[in-house]
Amino acid sequence: MIRTYSGLYVDPLDIRPEQVRIRDIAHHLACFNRFCGAVYKPINIASHSILVHEIVEFETNDVQVRLQALLHDATEAYLGDVTKWLKQSPQMQGYRDAEDKAHGVIMDRFCLPHELFPIVKEADRIAVTFEAQQGFRDPNWHTGMPISYAELTEREKAAIGDHDPFMSWYYAKNNFLDVFYELWNAYGEDDDEA
Repeated sequence: MIRTYSGLYVDPLDIRPEQVRIRDIAHHLACFNRFCGAVYKPINIASHSILVHEIVEFETNDVQVRLQALLHDATEAYLGDVTKWLKQSPQMQGYRDAEDKAHGVIMDRFCLPHELFPIVKEADRIAVTFEAQQGFRDPNWHTGMPISYAELTEREKAAIGDHDPFMSWYYAKNNFLDVFYELWNAYGEDDDEA
């Protein structure tokens, strides 16, 4: 069991829809850092989620797609962030199963499809590339990694705009919530408990 920011006790392996609260998600994601904290200044997951949303918004006004982009890493609010290379290892099958289950519950809670839209997956790749370059201060940060990352195109750089990957946890949390409620209201939902 974990205790969430709002005071709920949640089993991360068996999350219930009524336990999923956007304020918990925003707060937790703002307090977790990416890249196992290895970058020279912290990059929190809420900031990353906002960036993925901004990249998607550059390409489409579709509210459903944009909302899914913002929430694409919401499971990490309950399960924590595990670096991609470890998460993909055979030993982490149990974590991946828990993540898949939590993802389904969260997507259902916010009336979104489980399968990530291709544009969201691509925006996530762009965001990782940008954040790693900024955070490691090394354009060749991925040398020695099992996967190589392509250079950012001019269009991808335009989609990123002037995004600050190092925003404070407090600013990231509030920005995340502002974007969420703007999208949630446009999505036609009026659930105050979101």
